[in-house]
This record gives sequence, structure tokens and C-alpha cells, in this order.
Amino acid sequence: MEIILNELSLNGCFLDEEDFLNLLPSFIKKLKMLSELSYTVLKNYEFYNSKVTPILTIHDLLKKSKDDRIRRFKSLLSSLTDNPYWEDAQRHNKNDSYKCVYTEKTSNYGLAEACERDKVVLSFVNQQFDNQELQITKNCSECIKIHNISETFLEYLFENGRINELIYCIRRFKGSKLDFSKYEAKYGFEILEPTERKIFISSFLLIGQMEWEDIYKSDSLRYKKYEPNSKNEDWFKSTKYAGKVDKFRVSEKFRVFGLKEGDKFYVLRFENDHKKSDKG
Repeated sequence: MEIILNELSLNGCFLDEEDFLNLLPSFIKKLKMLSELSYTVLKNYEFYNSKVTPILTIHDLLKKSKDDRIRRFKSLLSSLTDNPYWEDAQRHNKNDSYKCVYTEKTSNYGLAEACERDKVVLSFVNQQFDNQELQITKNCSECIKIHNISETFLEYLFENGRINELIYCIRRFKGSKLDFSKYEAKYGFEILEPTERKIFISSFLLIGQMEWEDIYKSDSLRYKKYEPNSKNEDWFKSTKYAGKVDKFRVSEKFRVFGLKEGDKFYVLRFENDHKKSDKG
């Protein structure tokens, strides 16, 4: 995905350098997520001349500041910029009109270019651009909605089919009690129908909000150790997880099998027919 860096969000609105630096970590967090998703950020030719304060440009700040936040910002922006400028392969026609409330320009600006790419922009923290949806009117008739990246960007990607269930879960539950680093794909989302996948994810979201003590007590989850009737019936008999696996209930037939280490549950396999659970 190609993300357009919204240069209009650097409009000299910050009181001073420190005001900008204090808000920069939230922007860095978004850059880091885009980097981990292998997305590209495109800026325009005039980006470095954009004003941070009424007198200080982003170029001035990058050049003079020794702050660690600036260092991280420069590093991440550089890693995301394979083809740095969208003007190098401009997609919106300058003869078309792209009108919005944020500028008097009708072409040759980032939001206009986003209309003809993936319709996603990244803005600096700015009260003018605190909405997740920005509207552009093309040629006085077509209303184009642009997604402005926020803290809920992952949900936007998932709901619009831009990432699959596994990537969503890896990102959504990173640092939580659920871990997908040991997940076995051939026993995972691939065996499920789309409606079934939603049921599993709903269960993961529920567990993510609960404490382990409540998970153990939950009548709906029925969390317990997986204890097959015999070694031959052990679904994990040929793996290093044999004898160490727990499971919990997703629905009447659906189960999740995994390995609990400390406060972390490593998701291993899904079951959608209860055949393995019947034997353990």
C-alpha cells in the first residue's frame, strides 16, 4: 500500500519546537506500524519546506535538532520511502479539480494524489486533521473519501479486506496474553469459512480483555488442559508440544489449542468439528 504524507498537516500550527516534539511520538508510532506492514510513504517535493512553527520548517528542525525523537522520525521515514516523491509518478491529472476545505488548491497537493492511489493519508497531529475520514470533491461532482490514519488504522485495514486474519491477530494482540508466533497455518484460518473466522476473532478479542483468573472460571470458554484418551489419539503426539497443550471453547464445535507459558498463551491450532476435543 502507498500512503500519502499529508503536507497540509504541517501548516505552522505548532507553538514552538518543543510543542511539535511532544506530539511526535504518536506520529512515530504510526510510522513504525506502517514499516512493519511493509507499506510505502510518499511525500511531495515541497515537504521539507513545510512549516512546523510559523518560522521553523521541517528541514530546519531535522537539521538542527539532536533530539532522539527526531532521530527516530528520520530513520523510520527514510526506511518507508522507497520512491520518495509522488510527483515522480503522479497519478492525479492537474487538469482535474480536487476541492476540499483544507486548501484553496485544486490539484498538485497530497490529498488530491491520494484520491488516485490507495485513498489513505498520514497526517501530523493537528486539530484540523483529527478526523479519520477526509472528503475531497473531484470535478465538482464525485465525492471521494480519504482515510486519515489514526490509532484504529489496523481495524480499518481489516474491515476493508486489506490485511488477512492472521496479520490482524499478530498486530492486534502484540504484547498481550495471546501470541501467534507458534501458530500452525495448516490448522488455522485456512480451514475456516469466513463466518467461522469472525467467530474465532471475536473469542480472541474477548480473551484479550479478561484476566487469567476470569478465563479459568469462564463457563463459556471452558479453558482446560488437553488430555487425549491415549498417545495415539494425541493430536500433538509427533510435536514438541505433546503433553503441554491447553484448549478453550470458541463455540459448541470450535476450539483453540495452544501452549501457555507464564501469562502468555501461544495459539497453535484451531478445530471446527470437535473431533479432537471429543478425544481429549
